[in-house]
Amino acid sequence: MTRFYEARADALYYWINSTKRIITDKYSLITTDDLAETFECKWQNKSEHGHISIFCSLGEWASNITDILKDEAFDKCYFENEDESQILYRYFTRLLLVVSEILTDFQDIYIVSLGLDPKNHDHRRKAAPRKFLFGIPEVDPDPLTEMLNFINNVCKHKAQHIHKCNHHLPLHFADNPNEQLESKNYLHLKNLDFTTNKLGIVMPKLSSILYTVILCYNKLDYYFNSDKIAYNKICNAYC
Repeated sequence: MTRFYEARADALYYWINSTKRIITDKYSLITTDDLAETFECKWQNKSEHGHISIFCSLGEWASNITDILKDEAFDKCYFENEDESQILYRYFTRLLLVVSEILTDFQDIYIVSLGLDPKNHDHRRKAAPRKFLFGIPEVDPDPLTEMLNFINNVCKHKAQHIHKCNHHLPLHFADNPNEQLESKNYLHLKNLDFTTNKLGIVMPKLSSILYTVILCYNKLDYYFNSDKIAYNKICNAYC
């Protein structure tokens, strides 16, 4: 049997190193990330328009991810234990809901950088921010869409999706190295068919969840460095 601790600790290390956050005390839940070296501060320091609210606000809000990953309360839970899997399922759900909001912010930042209104559904469709952020239009769905689809169907808009077929489905976790789930009929990132009977629900790896956020950071960073006009549109909108 496998405890949750190792997966959580690895995910926290991946998150803080990839986003260049500094945690003064990784064992305390009452400390705040040092953002001085993060993408958001880097974007702010480029500004010729004074303080840009969205950069600092995004960085501070993303500390919700750090808080969740630092939480040691469930480290002794076993993935395979039926009761404890319910607890871990709720932990993953909280993380996914926070990630969903951050991914939506990334999409809206890109739309605004084009001079478009993110509230306009036609603008959202034409801007194709999900394809842009990942730069791999030949993949359908792209990783960002795949993650958001999973969150929307399993964690957010549940009445027409997961609630329609969840007859006490067993819970599984891709982070559990003892699971062999590839060939079986489970609900997971690549299978969101709620019309047929399923054998269980598979929560994605913590690293896969964080990967979508980190890739967006890197893509936007490259975008801002290579397109000053787009960067300035963000600055003008939020200065």
